[in-house]
Order: sequence, then structure tokens, then C-alpha cells
Amino acid sequence: MGVTARIAEVRFQDPPLHLTGDLEAADHNRVHLAFQSELPHQARRVGNQASLVIPTNSVIYLAPATVAEASADRLSLNIAGSVRAIQRRKMPRVPYSEAVSIRVLRASDLAGAWFTGESVDLSVGGVQVRSHRPLARGMMVEIRMPLPASPSGPSARTAPSIASQEFWLRAKGRVVHARTDHSGFTLAGIQFLHLTTEDELRILDVLEVRGARSSENEAQVS
Repeated sequence: MGVTARIAEVRFQDPPLHLTGDLEAADHNRVHLAFQSELPHQARRVGNQASLVIPTNSVIYLAPATVAEASADRLSLNIAGSVRAIQRRKMPRVPYSEAVSIRVLRASDLAGAWFTGESVDLSVGGVQVRSHRPLARGMMVEIRMPLPASPSGPSARTAPSIASQEFWLRAKGRVVHARTDHSGFTLAGIQFLHLTTEDELRILDVLEVRGARSSENEAQVS
């Protein structure tokens, strides 16, 4: 693989665990990860199957893996199949309807009051929202929106055994386009700025689940 990422996530199905660690080394055959807290004993079983997610600035790598070696705070994983490389700019946009909170950021470093809106669709790069408050291209905003609990289990960087729970994304962004619809509401596309790795992985979970549902629905219709 030869990537320059600093973070990777290991997703076990049995038991359902998501572990996020520091990427020490990686190639096409093996990946070495270090963790900031002690790993659950179930995650140290040699041969245990997992999914590996490695995000970089331009690409998200996905690969099946198995545990080759393990210690209290380290894992070595063998790549057990084909590595998928998903270009960030080509990540799918999926329908996503949730109540969101938005506020406009001022040049003076002061922020306006929070107001409510609704998300329309979502991608790793941004979100489209519908709001009764006007938004204009070029505005800098802050947005808060819920993301569902991971369907495969908990995700945590420093506490790998925490219970699965809803996650609130709080991110800054830039309005890249805006228009008024027939009802007088503003439809605005907001580009995310400086998401954390955890934010991106949570969004990726949503895209995978919603994208799979869309594909199933299309297959049923056809």
C-alpha cells in the first residue's frame, strides 16, 4: 500500500469492535498499528478477521485483514484480500435527512446565533442543507448534525470498548452554492473544512450503509 497516513481503523465483526490506532508501518502485505490504551483480549486473537480503513488526504483505503501478531497495545495485521482505494472526490453523495443547527461565522471571529435547518444529502466532502434562514455563497459557517451509531459496533480512539452511541458531528464549512426553492427556503451546499479522522470514518459508515440500501432499492425496482 505504501501510504503516508497516520491513523487507521480496525473493524472487527466478532466481537463487534472498532479500534482506531496510530499507523506505524504499512505495505501491500502487512500493517502495524499502535494504540493509546490497552486492547481488549478479544481483539488480540491471532487469525481474527477484520476490516481495515486507512484514510489519507486524497484516498480512503479499505481492505480485509486478519490479526497476525498482537500485544497489549499493538496489532500486526495481514492484508487478506484486495485493497480498495476510494478517491475522496468521487465519494458518493447519499440522501440524509436530519435536523441540523447552523450558525454563520463572522470575520471578527464572532459567531451569529444558532438556527435550525434540515440536511438533504451527505458526503465526506460536505452536506446540503435546507433552511428558512438565508445563506449565501462564500459564507463561513459552523454546523452541528447527528450521525447514527455505527452499525458494526463502537468506535473510539482512546477507549476501544465504549458502548456504541449516536455521534454529533460539529464542523466548520464554507457555503459553495445556495439558492431559494419554491417554498422560500434556502438550499445550500456546505463544504466541510478540516474534519477529524473520526468524523470522516463516521460519515463513511453512513455512506456505506445508505449507499448499500440505495443499491438494493434500485435492484428491487428494476
